[in-house]
Amino acid sequence: MKIYLVSDGEYSGYRVIALFSSKKLAEKCKKTFQFENNVVSFDVDPEMIDVPDGYTLFSVALSYDSGNTKSCISGSARWVYGETFLPPLDKIEIHKDYKGKRTSYITTIAKDRGQAIKVASEHLAKYKIEHPEEENRDSLDYTVGRLVE
Repeated sequence: MKIYLVSDGEYSGYRVIALFSSKKLAEKCKKTFQFENNVVSFDVDPEMIDVPDGYTLFSVALSYDSGNTKSCISGSARWVYGETFLPPLDKIEIHKDYKGKRTSYITTIAKDRGQAIKVASEHLAKYKIEHPEEENRDSLDYTVGRLVE
């Protein structure tokens, strides 16, 4: 089940106006009151990631071409295209930026930052070997196996 959020403003002026059970009602509210923000949908009670004791959730961004680490953030939701969402565990997401550079995003569970980067790097390398036909794609979502070692 999804809910639909209508909001207005930005930064310190941002406020939630209402939550709706249908997109149609949310869009009607937005149009009626002329709110500029887009209607945003959220899953109700999304599947939660079970993180074992001693492990932390990491979101790792690697350069697709060089494999260099761009970022490794622990325990955070992702912010992409103006929406916050729970990270997709067990997926490699590849996106091209405005400069044409591809970045791969991998969410993993690891004991520390070093292990997270190592596991993410290994999964990206494995993906590239097993799927050479994907080498020139601009973006994709690819489900990988469980990332915990």
